[in-house]
Amino acid sequence: MNNIRELHLFLDNHNLKDGNQSVRFKSTVSYKTQNLQVQDNNIVSVNLNAWHDGDIEIMDGDVLNAELVHMGFTESYQTYEYDSATEELVISGSSPKAGGKYEVRLKPR
Repeated sequence: MNNIRELHLFLDNHNLKDGNQSVRFKSTVSYKTQNLQVQDNNIVSVNLNAWHDGDIEIMDGDVLNAELVHMGFTESYQTYEYDSATEELVISGSSPKAGGKYEVRLKPR
């Protein structure tokens, strides 16, 4: 449940909620793995309905895409943290596709 709280702190701080069951926004996405560190501008979709509350999907951009890295996240399998100093949502997890641990930072633009 902490993941949902952190996500809503992020969304509230950036005034991204509009009463709908999903939110879409333009974001700078910083993606860091053991072997990769890239930044891209992407559209991010956040699901806020009861069944999939907290699901996050990053759309393919010029650099980041689903063939390269994970672009979909769920609050059940990743850790969400709102970094109030940088005003970013930090998503962290671990997977074989990423070669271990990864960190994704979202900053609306």
